[in-house]
Amino acid sequence: MEYFHVSYIPPDDWVRPIITRLRQSSSAGLRQCAEDWGASPLSELGIAVATKRAMLPITVARVNEALEHMIAEFNAKPEEVDWCLSRPLLKGAFCTKDRSLPYQLLVDLESFLFEFRSTYEIVGRFLREFFGRVLRRDLQEAEVVAVLETSGRDTQWVSMLKRERVVFFHHTAPWIVFEVERGERFRYRLVVLKKNSRDLSNPQDYVRLQEYRAILHGFEGSMDFLAGRMIEQIEKVEGGAPA
Repeated sequence: MEYFHVSYIPPDDWVRPIITRLRQSSSAGLRQCAEDWGASPLSELGIAVATKRAMLPITVARVNEALEHMIAEFNAKPEEVDWCLSRPLLKGAFCTKDRSLPYQLLVDLESFLFEFRSTYEIVGRFLREFFGRVLRRDLQEAEVVAVLETSGRDTQWVSMLKRERVVFFHHTAPWIVFEVERGERFRYRLVVLKKNSRDLSNPQDYVRLQEYRAILHGFEGSMDFLAGRMIEQIEKVEGGAPA
């Protein structure tokens, strides 16, 4: 059986500046780490991080696209939306023309959560390997979160990402409702249900899409910070201080 690879280069510069900084280090030991990089687990993990980060914008775009399609159907049938709002709960559900559309949105929402959690885990493996091989010390997740908090960054997205992924991977399936703001043109806000709730009286039963967007912004902001943090740790080692 013959086979061939598909060529792609993940457009990510998160790892490359770190390798470059090691190569330019005043420390012979750190320069050797750069030389040994390709034969170490850091090489595979770096590629994995770059690949995962290239996948994340696709999951975000798919959520946005599916959401746009849903709202386009609402806007095309304002009378049906009015009818749904005037009916008792669960008796006025909106029926999309494309019956698969709600499920497409659910798949895209779960993909968003699972890919971000997967990337989070792989970045964690990369950091532990980097600190062990290059900085010669252990690193735990709690330390990373504490450093982010000390820098003034909101880390609530970390626990939310873990919690939401566990809920939909192990316990239940999601469903969706839309909050409506009336006006000349209705405005719709997606709410993801975590149980078969009749209403939104219990905040534990649902999460708003804007909270998922906080995961995106929190993750990206943390990645930028951590890249700079690793450079700082390299400089500490060069100066003779423990990392």
